[in-house]
Amino acid sequence: MKADRLLQILLVLQSRQKVTTSELAEELEVSPRTIHRDMEALSMSGVPIYAERGSQGGWLLSQGYRTNLTGMKSSELRALILAYTTSALGDLGMGENFQSAFLKLLASAPPAYRQDLESLRERVYIDSTTWPQRIQETPYLPLLLKAAETNTFLEISYIRGGIIKNRKVEPLGLVARGSVWYMVARAGTDYRTFRVENLRAATLTGRKFHRPNGFELQKHWNRWWEGFRKSIPSFIVEVELKSDSLREGVGISPHRIIDRRRIDEDRERIRIELETESRAIRTLLALGAEASILSPVRLRKKVADAAKRIAAAHAN
Repeated sequence: MKADRLLQILLVLQSRQKVTTSELAEELEVSPRTIHRDMEALSMSGVPIYAERGSQGGWLLSQGYRTNLTGMKSSELRALILAYTTSALGDLGMGENFQSAFLKLLASAPPAYRQDLESLRERVYIDSTTWPQRIQETPYLPLLLKAAETNTFLEISYIRGGIIKNRKVEPLGLVARGSVWYMVARAGTDYRTFRVENLRAATLTGRKFHRPNGFELQKHWNRWWEGFRKSIPSFIVEVELKSDSLREGVGISPHRIIDRRRIDEDRERIRIELETESRAIRTLLALGAEASILSPVRLRKKVADAAKRIAAAHAN
């Protein structure tokens, strides 16, 4: 996220006397060109930043300048909180650092904002795990967030299995997985997860509910997703291919790779978990001639036949 990166740059410049473009690019894992654009954005926003030329040069802040988070708007702080994904930081062993940074951010925010920020973080979770991206319409998201933040009952209509259903629920939070949004809610004593794009109507009832004691959105979501993932049909494929092809492979999410082993400098052997045989055929066709199917053996012929049909369709 750009806002996240700009704040990181600003904090780095405050903590160090001078920093070069290449150092920032390496630390933030972006290109030098991106760093130059970020510096221009900081300068245009009023940050007194300048560059020293030469072999000992770099980027500096004007002497005595310090950023003041207490001057940020509530909406800006809310956006900044949601820019971070604790699952990604946890994978890097930085989860505790995030918690510490979050507490410092809260401490520096105006008292009136603190409860609002803590409430938002309890009700919105950004799951950064890779998932197929798609464009979806989610016009009810602002209303769902308002209902979750104010502990207000919702009456919703949603489509499931081609049938429209109606339900009154207690919205407990929103989760974004890739570009797909979900609402976690309680209906009676049951916890339910609704895909937001499947909603056809949502109305605030005005009635309030008591949020369940000890409910944690992220923990609940992780348990639910693990159960959902295990319910998805599994079709295991083993292939040998060039490492570059794997990075460019269409439809192969990192969490779908069960095992990978390097054969030589350029090639790897991997085992992939896909939902169905037809999905496997489409994925392997996308990899083209760079991938050799090792198992299941029957899949080799089916992919070859599909490739022949594609070639015949385009022959003329």
